Amino acid sequence: MADEDEPEKKRLKIETESDWEHTFDSLTPQDRLCVLSNLIAKCSHPELIHLHCSLMPRLKRDFVSHLPTELSLRILGELSPRDLLVCAQVSRRWRLLAEDPHLWRRQGGKRAYQRARQVRCNWLRGVSIARPVNGPCRLPGATLPSMLTLPAHDNHVITCLEMWRNLIVSASDDSTIRLWRADTGQLVRTLTGHIGGVWSTAIVDDLLVSGSTDRTVRVWCMKTGICRHTLAGHVSTVRCLAGRGSHVTSGSRDTSLRVWDLHTGACQVVLHGHRAAVRAVQWLSDSELVSASYDSTVRVWCIEPSSRGPYYCKYVLDQHINRVYTLAATPQYIMSGSLDTTIRVWRSSDGQLIRTLLGHQSLTAGMLVLPDGRLVSGNADTTLRVWDLSTGQCQHVLGLGGQDKHQSAITSVQIVQDFIVSASDDGTVKMWSATTGQFVRDLLRLESAGHGGVVWRICASDTRLVCAAGSRNGSEDAKLIVLNFDPEAVSQAPHACNRVGCGVCGAGGGSGASSSGAPSYCCCSSQSPGVGILQDLIGYAEDEAADEQRL
Repeated sequence: MADEDEPEKKRLKIETESDWEHTFDSLTPQDRLCVLSNLIAKCSHPELIHLHCSLMPRLKRDFVSHLPTELSLRILGELSPRDLLVCAQVSRRWRLLAEDPHLWRRQGGKRAYQRARQVRCNWLRGVSIARPVNGPCRLPGATLPSMLTLPAHDNHVITCLEMWRNLIVSASDDSTIRLWRADTGQLVRTLTGHIGGVWSTAIVDDLLVSGSTDRTVRVWCMKTGICRHTLAGHVSTVRCLAGRGSHVTSGSRDTSLRVWDLHTGACQVVLHGHRAAVRAVQWLSDSELVSASYDSTVRVWCIEPSSRGPYYCKYVLDQHINRVYTLAATPQYIMSGSLDTTIRVWRSSDGQLIRTLLGHQSLTAGMLVLPDGRLVSGNADTTLRVWDLSTGQCQHVLGLGGQDKHQSAITSVQIVQDFIVSASDDGTVKMWSATTGQFVRDLLRLESAGHGGVVWRICASDTRLVCAAGSRNGSEDAKLIVLNFDPEAVSQAPHACNRVGCGVCGAGGGSGASSSGAPSYCCCSSQSPGVGILQDLIGYAEDEAADEQRL
């Protein structure tokens, strides 16, 4: 009987709903609002949620598509390039708007953004340079970085490394300085004149300043290689240099600092006060500089004339209990790293100690300040740490454990975009996320890594990484390794494929070696030319979002 009544119930329900809808349609707008208000007042919470979910799609309006094109472009012009790529995937109308050339011209152009995204992709996901790699030529969305290997300084230790425009500057304990073209690896010139090892360099505008164990400072013209001045006055090794404007400051093992005029070569100021070798110096402003010494102190100097004299020591920061090796500074803080394993943070305005950063177990070899104001420190205990200077908290410890950590002391640290790049005595160069502290990948691993191979110095720009490498036991020749992550440079560079029988680039041997003996790599799996620029950019944005989620 119940089964026979079921069709009848359904018929009555349909008729009731039809009568209700007919009655609602016949009401005046005011009465309809009144009925709806009463119904909503009687709804339960789950029913209200259902109403909300049903109403939201109906209330949405694609106002951008309905506005005049000029107004739509004005609105989209306020978005970042990455947001424009997201907008291009909304609808056909939005894609047409997002492709507008005037819109991208304000962003620097599609190709400029495409290149920037590809460079980041190459840093993040390109195959690391180590040994010839068999298998796929590249990871999706990334071309292989081109590599130059430059034999340098006759197997002497490379002590200094700088980049200036398209030039690489390397100095050595063989008393020479060499200038190389970064794009081709050609040796442009060798600067000779020092009669002792060169242990410090600084670039000020188009001038190169070098300090040596011969107790002199030399000023060179980068464009011509001419030595403009030989600055004498120190009585021991010149260990550190810092330039600002038309001046350069030199710190020496004779415990003094000297401020020189780069144009005239005159010594303007001699600063005495430290009781041991000066190891680091940095300018705080046009009239103030800070120095660190093996006497365990940090000193802030004022070189502007005042009632206290033409120059004087403003503060002595003396809380360290061992040699101070490294300095970093911001307008608010001075950071000093010591052999006592601590990093101390001082207030620049009054020299007060406000933080002591604890956690490292050995000497801090280098410190850099991230664009967001956090501090990165590399230490001889094989780890790097990221610090919040406002609280003194260690946010991340890079390489504390696991197979991806460095196996020996950190020798050099660089910042590239939002990545931290570190070199080590273990013969590797690694990249880490500055945001999460996670390991990203190995950028370089020497053939003799773990068996005497050392990366002494690294220097990075947005598109290049230069590594000064060698060994302590003769297992690796001294050399410069230049990795270029610029997709245009990669596509123009000659390559030999490591894959046996590659039918694209024409390589068939799989030897993976160039005529110079250095490994070379294939970029034959690049995207087909039929793919549009905007589609490429959308792909880069999707890859970047996936990488950020992974990190």
